[in-house]
Amino acid sequence: VIDSISVDVELVLDRSGSMSGASGPRTKIDTAIDAGRLFVQLGRPDVDDRIGMVKFNQTPNVFSPMEAITTGNQPALVGRINATELAPSGSTAIAGGVLEALRDLDGNPRPTPPPQLSRALVVLTDGLDNTPYTNPADNVEYTLLGDNGTTPVPIPPDVRIYGVGIGDNIDTGRLAQLAQSTSGQFLHVLTFAGLDFFKLEKHFTQIYMDTVDLATVLDPTFLIQPRDEHRTFASVMRLQNK
Repeated sequence: VIDSISVDVELVLDRSGSMSGASGPRTKIDTAIDAGRLFVQLGRPDVDDRIGMVKFNQTPNVFSPMEAITTGNQPALVGRINATELAPSGSTAIAGGVLEALRDLDGNPRPTPPPQLSRALVVLTDGLDNTPYTNPADNVEYTLLGDNGTTPVPIPPDVRIYGVGIGDNIDTGRLAQLAQSTSGQFLHVLTFAGLDFFKLEKHFTQIYMDTVDLATVLDPTFLIQPRDEHRTFASVMRLQNK
Protein backbone atom coordinates (compact mmCIF):
# COMPACT_ATOMS: atom_id res chain seq x y z
CA VAL A 1 0.00 0.00 0.00
CA ILE A 2 1.40 3.39 -0.98
CA ASP A 3 0.38 6.93 -0.23
CA SER A 4 -1.85 8.57 -2.84
CA ILE A 5 -0.45 11.43 -4.91
CA SER A 6 -1.79 14.85 -3.95
CA VAL A 7 -2.57 17.27 -6.78
CA ASP A 8 -2.23 21.03 -7.23
CA VAL A 9 -3.64 21.85 -10.66
CA GLU A 10 -4.50 25.08 -12.46
CA LEU A 11 -7.20 24.99 -15.14
CA VAL A 12 -6.31 27.68 -17.72
CA LEU A 13 -9.17 28.46 -20.12
CA ASP A 14 -9.10 30.54 -23.30
CA ARG A 15 -12.02 32.98 -23.55
CA SER A 16 -10.84 34.94 -26.59
CA GLY A 17 -13.41 36.03 -29.17
CA SER A 18 -12.85 33.03 -31.44
CA MET A 19 -14.10 30.70 -28.70
CA SER A 20 -17.64 31.83 -29.59
CA GLY A 21 -17.36 29.97 -32.90
CA ALA A 22 -19.25 26.76 -33.52
CA SER A 23 -17.62 23.34 -33.56
CA GLY A 24 -20.19 20.68 -34.29
CA PRO A 25 -23.53 21.35 -32.57
CA ARG A 26 -21.89 23.27 -29.69
CA THR A 27 -19.80 26.42 -29.55
CA LYS A 28 -16.19 25.99 -28.51
CA ILE A 29 -16.73 27.90 -25.26
CA ASP A 30 -19.78 25.76 -24.36
CA THR A 31 -17.71 22.63 -24.88
CA ALA A 32 -14.87 24.09 -22.81
CA ILE A 33 -17.32 24.86 -20.00
CA ASP A 34 -18.69 21.30 -20.05
CA ALA A 35 -15.21 19.79 -20.04
CA GLY A 36 -13.93 22.17 -17.35
CA ARG A 37 -16.83 21.30 -15.08
CA LEU A 38 -16.14 17.60 -15.60
CA PHE A 39 -12.49 18.15 -14.68
CA VAL A 40 -13.45 19.78 -11.39
CA GLN A 41 -15.97 17.00 -10.69
CA LEU A 42 -13.18 14.45 -11.16
CA GLY A 43 -11.23 16.06 -8.34
CA ARG A 44 -11.11 13.93 -5.21
CA PRO A 45 -12.79 15.80 -2.34
CA ASP A 46 -11.39 15.72 1.18
CA VAL A 47 -8.10 14.00 0.18
CA ASP A 48 -5.97 17.14 -0.24
CA ASP A 49 -6.42 17.76 -3.97
CA ARG A 50 -6.39 21.48 -4.82
CA ILE A 51 -7.47 23.43 -7.89
CA GLY A 52 -7.24 26.99 -9.20
CA MET A 53 -8.81 28.44 -12.35
CA VAL A 54 -7.60 31.13 -14.75
CA LYS A 55 -9.30 32.67 -17.78
CA PHE A 56 -7.45 34.59 -20.47
CA ASN A 57 -7.78 36.54 -23.68
CA GLN A 58 -5.20 39.32 -24.08
CA THR A 59 -5.51 39.74 -20.30
CA PRO A 60 -5.38 36.86 -17.78
CA ASN A 61 -7.43 36.73 -14.58
CA VAL A 62 -7.65 34.25 -11.73
CA PHE A 63 -11.38 33.68 -11.29
CA SER A 64 -11.00 30.90 -8.71
CA PRO A 65 -7.83 30.96 -6.57
CA MET A 66 -6.09 27.75 -5.62
CA GLU A 67 -7.99 25.96 -2.86
CA ALA A 68 -8.61 22.46 -1.55
CA ILE A 69 -11.50 20.48 -3.03
CA THR A 70 -13.95 19.39 -0.36
CA THR A 71 -17.33 17.72 -0.36
CA GLY A 72 -18.80 21.04 0.74
CA ASN A 73 -17.23 23.33 -1.88
CA GLN A 74 -16.97 21.09 -4.96
CA PRO A 75 -20.42 22.03 -6.37
CA ALA A 76 -19.58 25.73 -6.01
CA LEU A 77 -16.22 25.22 -7.73
CA VAL A 78 -18.00 23.52 -10.62
CA GLY A 79 -20.49 26.39 -10.82
CA ARG A 80 -17.74 29.00 -11.19
CA ILE A 81 -17.13 27.69 -14.70
CA ASN A 82 -20.03 29.35 -16.49
CA ALA A 83 -20.96 31.33 -19.60
CA THR A 84 -20.91 34.68 -17.79
CA GLU A 85 -17.44 34.16 -16.35
CA LEU A 86 -16.06 32.91 -19.66
CA ALA A 87 -17.84 35.24 -22.09
CA PRO A 88 -15.65 35.26 -25.25
CA SER A 89 -13.95 38.49 -26.32
CA GLY A 90 -10.55 39.85 -27.32
CA SER A 91 -7.36 38.28 -28.64
CA THR A 92 -5.16 35.42 -27.44
CA ALA A 93 -2.17 35.76 -25.09
CA ILE A 94 -1.56 32.18 -24.00
CA ALA A 95 1.64 33.20 -22.23
CA GLY A 96 -0.37 35.53 -20.00
CA GLY A 97 -2.70 32.73 -18.95
CA VAL A 98 0.23 30.45 -18.15
CA LEU A 99 2.07 33.14 -16.15
CA GLU A 100 -1.03 34.02 -14.15
CA ALA A 101 -1.65 30.36 -13.36
CA LEU A 102 1.95 29.90 -12.21
CA ARG A 103 1.61 32.99 -10.02
CA ASP A 104 -1.50 31.54 -8.36
CA LEU A 105 0.13 28.12 -8.01
CA ASP A 106 3.33 29.45 -6.42
CA GLY A 107 1.49 32.10 -4.41
CA ASN A 108 -0.54 29.50 -2.51
CA PRO A 109 2.00 27.02 -1.14
CA ARG A 110 0.98 24.20 1.14
CA PRO A 111 1.92 24.73 4.82
CA THR A 112 3.15 21.13 4.94
CA PRO A 113 4.09 19.53 1.60
CA PRO A 114 2.64 16.01 1.21
CA PRO A 115 4.92 13.01 0.58
CA GLN A 116 4.02 13.07 -3.11
CA LEU A 117 2.71 16.13 -4.93
CA SER A 118 1.80 16.53 -8.61
CA ARG A 119 1.76 20.17 -9.80
CA ALA A 120 0.29 20.83 -13.22
CA LEU A 121 -1.31 23.36 -15.57
CA VAL A 122 -4.04 22.34 -18.01
CA VAL A 123 -4.10 24.95 -20.80
CA LEU A 124 -7.01 24.97 -23.26
CA THR A 125 -7.00 27.24 -26.31
CA ASP A 126 -8.36 27.46 -29.84
CA GLY A 127 -5.85 30.01 -31.12
CA LEU A 128 -2.32 31.12 -31.74
CA ASP A 129 -0.08 32.76 -29.15
CA ASN A 130 -0.38 35.90 -31.26
CA THR A 131 -0.38 38.58 -28.57
CA PRO A 132 2.75 39.01 -26.41
CA TYR A 133 1.92 39.51 -22.75
CA THR A 134 3.60 42.26 -20.76
CA ASN A 135 3.84 41.00 -17.21
CA PRO A 136 3.05 43.86 -14.78
CA ALA A 137 5.18 42.19 -12.11
CA ASP A 138 8.44 42.72 -14.04
CA ASN A 139 7.38 44.73 -17.14
CA VAL A 140 8.83 42.00 -19.37
CA GLU A 141 7.13 40.92 -22.61
CA TYR A 142 6.49 37.16 -22.74
CA THR A 143 5.40 34.57 -25.29
CA LEU A 144 5.28 30.81 -24.81
CA LEU A 145 8.70 30.10 -26.30
CA GLY A 146 10.22 33.57 -26.59
CA ASP A 147 9.52 34.45 -30.23
CA ASN A 148 10.46 37.74 -31.94
CA GLY A 149 12.64 39.11 -29.17
CA THR A 150 10.23 38.30 -26.34
CA THR A 151 11.05 36.26 -23.23
CA PRO A 152 9.92 32.62 -22.95
CA VAL A 153 7.62 31.75 -20.08
CA PRO A 154 9.76 30.27 -17.27
CA ILE A 155 8.26 26.95 -16.12
CA PRO A 156 9.36 25.57 -12.71
CA PRO A 157 10.96 22.12 -13.06
CA ASP A 158 8.31 20.42 -10.92
CA VAL A 159 5.33 21.69 -12.97
CA ARG A 160 3.88 19.73 -15.89
CA ILE A 161 2.02 21.48 -18.70
CA TYR A 162 -0.89 19.79 -20.45
CA GLY A 163 -1.94 21.58 -23.63
CA VAL A 164 -5.34 21.03 -25.24
CA GLY A 165 -5.94 22.57 -28.66
CA ILE A 166 -9.33 23.09 -30.29
CA GLY A 167 -9.79 23.45 -34.04
CA ASP A 168 -7.33 23.89 -36.92
CA ASN A 169 -5.84 27.31 -36.11
CA ILE A 170 -3.85 26.59 -32.97
CA ASP A 171 -0.23 26.76 -31.86
CA THR A 172 0.30 23.02 -32.19
CA GLY A 173 4.08 23.27 -32.41
CA ARG A 174 4.58 25.67 -29.51
CA LEU A 175 2.06 23.99 -27.20
CA ALA A 176 3.36 20.52 -27.98
CA GLN A 177 6.98 21.59 -27.44
CA LEU A 178 6.14 23.29 -24.15
CA ALA A 179 4.12 20.30 -22.89
CA GLN A 180 6.73 17.73 -23.89
CA SER A 181 9.55 19.73 -22.30
CA THR A 182 7.74 19.45 -18.94
CA SER A 183 6.83 15.73 -19.29
CA GLY A 184 3.22 16.73 -19.95
CA GLN A 185 1.06 16.05 -22.99
CA PHE A 186 -0.45 17.91 -25.91
CA LEU A 187 -3.89 16.76 -27.07
CA HIS A 188 -5.85 18.06 -30.04
CA VAL A 189 -9.55 18.16 -30.92
CA LEU A 190 -10.39 19.20 -34.47
CA THR A 191 -14.18 19.35 -34.16
CA PHE A 192 -16.87 18.27 -31.71
CA ALA A 193 -19.10 16.29 -34.04
CA GLY A 194 -19.98 12.65 -34.61
CA LEU A 195 -17.71 10.27 -32.72
CA ASP A 196 -15.67 13.26 -31.47
CA PHE A 197 -18.61 15.00 -29.75
CA PHE A 198 -17.22 14.23 -26.27
CA LYS A 199 -13.54 14.18 -27.22
CA LEU A 200 -12.64 17.20 -25.10
CA GLU A 201 -14.27 15.63 -22.03
CA LYS A 202 -12.31 12.47 -22.81
CA HIS A 203 -9.01 14.37 -23.01
CA PHE A 204 -9.68 16.16 -19.71
CA THR A 205 -10.38 12.79 -18.07
CA GLN A 206 -7.11 11.39 -19.45
CA ILE A 207 -5.19 14.40 -18.13
CA TYR A 208 -6.70 14.16 -14.67
CA MET A 209 -5.87 10.45 -14.47
CA ASP A 210 -2.29 11.19 -15.50
CA THR A 211 -1.84 13.88 -12.82
CA VAL A 212 -2.80 11.40 -10.09
CA ASP A 213 -0.70 8.61 -11.67
CA LEU A 214 -3.64 6.35 -12.52
CA ALA A 215 -4.05 4.36 -15.72
CA THR A 216 -6.99 4.58 -18.08
CA VAL A 217 -8.46 1.86 -20.27
CA LEU A 218 -7.67 2.56 -23.92
CA ASP A 219 -10.44 3.07 -26.46
CA PRO A 220 -11.44 -0.10 -28.33
CA THR A 221 -9.96 -0.46 -31.81
CA PHE A 222 -13.12 -2.11 -33.12
CA LEU A 223 -16.80 -1.23 -33.39
CA ILE A 224 -19.14 -2.26 -30.58
CA GLN A 225 -22.61 -2.92 -31.92
CA PRO A 226 -25.77 -2.34 -29.87
CA ARG A 227 -26.32 -5.07 -27.27
CA ASP A 228 -22.86 -6.55 -27.88
CA GLU A 229 -20.86 -7.39 -24.77
CA HIS A 230 -17.10 -6.95 -24.60
CA ARG A 231 -14.96 -7.42 -21.53
CA THR A 232 -11.64 -5.77 -20.73
CA PHE A 233 -9.50 -7.51 -18.16
CA ALA A 234 -7.13 -5.53 -15.94
CA SER A 235 -4.82 -6.31 -13.05
CA VAL A 236 -4.79 -4.19 -9.90
CA MET A 237 -1.13 -3.56 -9.17
CA ARG A 238 -1.38 -1.41 -6.08
CA LEU A 239 -3.67 0.08 -3.47
CA GLN A 240 -3.73 3.61 -2.15
CA ASN A 241 -4.24 4.98 1.33
CA LYS A 242 -7.03 7.54 1.67
